[in-house]
Amino acid sequence: YQRRVHGTVSVPDSFGGAACIADDGATRSQECSTNECPVDCVGSYGAFDSCSTSCGTGSQTQTFIVSVPSAFDGASCIADNGATRSQECSTNECPVDCVGNYGTFGACSTSCGTGSQTQTFTVSVPDSFGGAACIADDGATRSQECSTNECPVDCIGSYGAFGSCSTSCGTGSQTQTFIVSVPSAFGGALCIADNGATRSQECSTNECPVDCVGSYGTFGACSTSCGTGSQTQTFTVSVPSAFGGALCIADNGATRSQECSTNECPVDCVGSYGTFGACSTSCGTGSQTQTFTVSVPSAFGGASCIADDGVTRSQECSTNECPVDCVGSYGSFDACSSTCGSGAQAQTFTVSVPSA
Repeated sequence: YQRRVHGTVSVPDSFGGAACIADDGATRSQECSTNECPVDCVGSYGAFDSCSTSCGTGSQTQTFIVSVPSAFDGASCIADNGATRSQECSTNECPVDCVGNYGTFGACSTSCGTGSQTQTFTVSVPDSFGGAACIADDGATRSQECSTNECPVDCIGSYGAFGSCSTSCGTGSQTQTFIVSVPSAFGGALCIADNGATRSQECSTNECPVDCVGSYGTFGACSTSCGTGSQTQTFTVSVPSAFGGALCIADNGATRSQECSTNECPVDCVGSYGTFGACSTSCGTGSQTQTFTVSVPSAFGGASCIADDGVTRSQECSTNECPVDCVGSYGSFDACSSTCGSGAQAQTFTVSVPSA
């Protein structure tokens, strides 16, 4: 507070005159404020919570609670509101489970066929304080069958009897087949032939009819270098028919022809530009376009058109001068005419393009 002394009474009232509003020397007060007083932080750590583990060494935490935060340069608390700090805590020893495992299997007891191999259990951490026991005692062993290389198996097999002759006349052949009863395996001796392999010998009876053997050769060159022509092939008899054998389909030297087409004849492109379209604008300078139309496209090496189908080209076109609209705008407002209270500020209109 600040105290204010009232003005001194210089002329006291008398003879029924009006009294002063206060006695001479009376005082009155009003609130005043300069700077806020500093407020020191008030806070403390709460109790520790329960231990983080039921056995062995764990931790427990206490939390700092600020009841009055510092202000106006008052003293800070020793920690932030909600800050925590921890300490170790311990109860009973924890159970220790056994740690151990079987090692790799040793060498197989035989070099081929089926043998056995052994692995040994090793305990690296024994169980204690009621922990789980290992699945086996330290040094215990277990075995499994093993097979490194199979033992060699020699092939067993033989050729069967010859079959009937392949033909009822002339010289034929007859075949016998090799049958494998036990295939070789794992490096054993191979059979003299594969299973199902055959070998043949000649057999003969009467002379057989001989059918004619012949065929048309390849077609000759086409009679024209482009478009449609003709080409010829000739029949050649390599074996004439005999002993009542079948005749050939044609005599030796007979010919036959077919149409042929090697390369298509070149086709030159036919096309032209159309008339120009309407001008793109009704005033000022614009453009107008004409389009190239291909009526016959080039093909087979014929001459190309001077432009692709649908290609356009343009030229300038001009009609009347276009109206020009005025372009202008108000600028930014200038400074206010007064630094406080109500004033005025002005902006100026500037024409950048006059109408025409």
